[in-house]
Amino acid sequence: MRVLYDDTNLYVAFQCDDPEVIATLLKRDDPLWKEDSIEVMIDADGDSRGYVELMVSAANVLHDAVWADFRKDADWLTQPTWERFEMDTPAKAYDVEGVITAVKVNGTLHAPDESTRGYTVEIAIPWTAMREVDQFRQAAGKIDMTLAPLVPVRVPKPGTVWRMNFLRNNPTMPMLEGGEVSAWSPTGGSVHVPGAFGRVKFVSGP
Repeated sequence: MRVLYDDTNLYVAFQCDDPEVIATLLKRDDPLWKEDSIEVMIDADGDSRGYVELMVSAANVLHDAVWADFRKDADWLTQPTWERFEMDTPAKAYDVEGVITAVKVNGTLHAPDESTRGYTVEIAIPWTAMREVDQFRQAAGKIDMTLAPLVPVRVPKPGTVWRMNFLRNNPTMPMLEGGEVSAWSPTGGSVHVPGAFGRVKFVSGP
């Protein structure tokens, strides 16, 4: 996995080794976690109460959402994911504008054989996506609009630290719950634990 950035985008690249690549879901926001896919989760302000989730399948299909108002006092190990959100602002399905994705399958989809090696995913995430998180939270009444009528796009400076996580979904069969989920920063029983996201520090230079 590689992470780069410039003044416009955050760039993330994954290389997933796999002798059997499954990706039958073809509509945006389909439940891509049930098949071969990667995920990027970004909590820009690190408050563990709101983040962007972007998922890309081996068929180059995008699933994106904004999650807001995660309860800091939740029992991460025993409380179901949906119960860990404020009742008035649960997970918010949302189309994040300007995301660019590219996928290359090294082999053949749905045909496990010796020639299949896996797939690679590249994703460019515009900094404007971070504004959309704040706009959703404003609409939910979580930010005082009189104090912050316009929330600027967050373009990180060298030395800035954000909370993020990077995941890979590798199910054993299409449309089957289960399989393996690998996380850069382990979160326990659920991947939706922003307080357990890792810390990414932005630096300048090559």
